[in-house]
Amino acid sequence: MADPEQAQERVGDEESQEDLKERLEREHGELLEELRSLIPGAEVLFGFLLAIRFTGQFGDLTTTQRYVYYVTLLSTAVALVFLLAPAAYHRIRFRTGDRSTWCAREIARRSQDPAQ
Repeated sequence: MADPEQAQERVGDEESQEDLKERLEREHGELLEELRSLIPGAEVLFGFLLAIRFTGQFGDLTTTQRYVYYVTLLSTAVALVFLLAPAAYHRIRFRTGDRSTWCAREIARRSQDPAQ
């Protein structure tokens, strides 16, 4: 079994060898991959929500239930836009060499508080 102190020293050495630009590029790539893994699930959910509208039982819903449905549908659509935006923005900005200034956390922060 490896000594925890030696393992920590090796991790520390690896971190010191990785400069800031490499670390940012690696974290950026990991973040985009995580977002890409969420997109299919959100798309399936949105598809099921759209299909519900065209079932025969949809006409039996009360007004309140319909409002809840439409709010859920709209929320899912907005979530899909926010999940797709970083990847689309990355594709647009990739060739300009401006990747280092872009950060998905900034987009997420601005989406929560647009006044900033």
